[in-house]
Amino acid sequence: MKSQDASWSLRDEMETIIRHRVERDARGIVYRSPLFGYVQASHEGFDRLRDAAGVGHAMPSELLPGARTVMVLFLPYSPGVVETNRTSHVASRLWAQAYVEANELLGHATRTLATCLSDRGYPSLAINPTGDFDRKTLTARWSHRHAGVLTGLGQLGRNRMLITARGCAGRLSSLITTAKVESRPLSSAGCQSCYACFRACPVGALKADGTFDRSACYQWLQQAAQCHVDLPEAEVCGKCVTGPCSIR
Repeated sequence: MKSQDASWSLRDEMETIIRHRVERDARGIVYRSPLFGYVQASHEGFDRLRDAAGVGHAMPSELLPGARTVMVLFLPYSPGVVETNRTSHVASRLWAQAYVEANELLGHATRTLATCLSDRGYPSLAINPTGDFDRKTLTARWSHRHAGVLTGLGQLGRNRMLITARGCAGRLSSLITTAKVESRPLSSAGCQSCYACFRACPVGALKADGTFDRSACYQWLQQAAQCHVDLPEAEVCGKCVTGPCSIR
């Protein structure tokens, strides 16, 4: 396992662990097959993230000394989940359930993978899909979206979400490891600038000049969560990811 020329088999095994864990633990919500992207932890793009994602954005080596590879994975929702969220005023029940479950699935799956890699001599760190952010500045130390761009998984759209070859409706998670894992060529899809996300945003948080009203968005998420009080951490909306780019 430690042979560097075995990085392809290591990558395949990593992805198999994730897929099996997601398939085993899913509780009725239908997801499509996950996508995986990889980038060297030393990629110069991480330095630029402090300008793009915030001055507090961490470098991979700050989170895991000796980091060599960053993996970002995307778990896309099914078309049925997206469709329910197009017609409701707040996040649909199915969308909220998918959000909560996908966060749990990806969190458990990446932690399982981190443990497997660490047991084999490759210290690794799983980064949860959500929850680790400053509620005053509304920023996090790690952006799955921006890291996903560096892996080639997709591009950021007008909705500020990562648009992958399978769309942007779904959840993201990351893993940092000291193992060297080679990337594979990926096909990604860009934003069509249709501005459907602007029209769908209930509070006008997306601005034509490219800025984003974080406070307005977060206040709406807190209000919307009151419609799903029985679900843990269901501060979710998702209206900006129900347009043409949601499913690819």
